[in-house]
This record gives sequence, structure tokens and C-alpha cells, in this order.
Amino acid sequence: MDSSIAIYHRDACTSSVISHSLYNAWFRNTWFGIRIRTPRSRSISMSAQPQPLRRTDQIQDILRGLRSSSSEIIGAAIVNSEGFTVATALPGEVDEEVVAGMGAALLGVAERISGELMDSEMVQTYVRSANGYIILNAVNEDAILIVMTTDKAKLGLVFLDIKKRLPDLTRML
Repeated sequence: MDSSIAIYHRDACTSSVISHSLYNAWFRNTWFGIRIRTPRSRSISMSAQPQPLRRTDQIQDILRGLRSSSSEIIGAAIVNSEGFTVATALPGEVDEEVVAGMGAALLGVAERISGELMDSEMVQTYVRSANGYIILNAVNEDAILIVMTTDKAKLGLVFLDIKKRLPDLTRML
């Protein structure tokens, strides 16, 4: 007899033998009981509750919510001060690494300008182009939120959407 993994779902009377990859996907989304049978007919049983979403998944959910809050928001990303991506909700044609690198570069310039000319920390900056806006908003001292919009975006509403989500992002980062 080969080793197998039998899954007993809390709402079902049947069990299934599934592959390791399907098990991993299923494991994160349901309550379950597991019985592992080995060739010597020993069995090990255990049960668990679903695992909470990982921090990155929670951040991505917030970014997706921001993106879906307005048809004029075309993408959002969290980037650390070194230019590495933490989480994104960007359209497929946008390169995450370019957004992260350029965002970190712009952050460096914005922080220096704010410090030198205004004697304060940068809170928010944006770039306006013919095609839209790129908004950088500080989340904490190590992370920034980058939001990309179309040229038709109402900036006041976009800023309000950003403001609503900043406390959750700050807590998670």
C-alpha cells in the first residue's frame, strides 16, 4: 500500500485522496481533518482551522479595493524605500520592477525637496502627464503607496480613497 493523504471535509461525509499541490491550495481555504495512512497501516489524525491570509495577500486585497473604487485608478503598488515591490495591483502591461524603481527614485527626490525647501517630511507628491497621474503617498518611513490614474481622474476623490486605506496599510506594514 502506498502512502496517501485522505481529506475529510467538515461538511462532507466522504473523503478524497488528492495530490500534494491540490492539498496545499485546498488547505488554506477550509476546515479539515486529515488522516495519513502509511504502508504499515499506522494512521495519524489531526484537524485545524483555516489559516488567516498572509500579510502580502491582505495588502494586495487593499490595493485591489483601491483600484476597483474608481474606474480612473488603473493601478496601485506598495514599494519600500529601496525600490523593492511589497505588493501590487497593476495592469498586466505595467512592469512592477519599473514602477518600484521609478517610485523609489521619485521618493528620494521628493523627500530631499521637502526636507530642504519645506523643512518637513514628504507626505504626498504626484506627477501629472498627458495620460494621467502618478501619486506617491507615504505609508510609513519605509514604504510608499504608488497610485496610477487616468487623466480624467478627480484627484480629490482619489486622495480620499487613498486616505481611507492608509490606516490599514500602515497597520500591516
